Amino acid sequence: YCCDTAWDTICANAANANCEGGGGGGDDCCVANGSPGCGDAACQSAVCAVDPFCCSTAWDDLCADEAGQYCPELCP
Repeated sequence: YCCDTAWDTICANAANANCEGGGGGGDDCCVANGSPGCGDAACQSAVCAVDPFCCSTAWDDLCADEAGQYCPELCP
């Protein structure tokens, strides 16, 4: 389904859990990950407080940039 139809939140979560170097931690907050939210709860909360799109629709490049601003320890 993920490769043939659509890459959705379930696919992104499976990739993060099963792929070496994948998200699971907070590193997916620092890049667009295609799914709502990211792997670090504190950073996700900080970004979504100012940009709800990041948690309701998709964590895109703008969300990743905001993570760099609001979570500098995670996304230097």
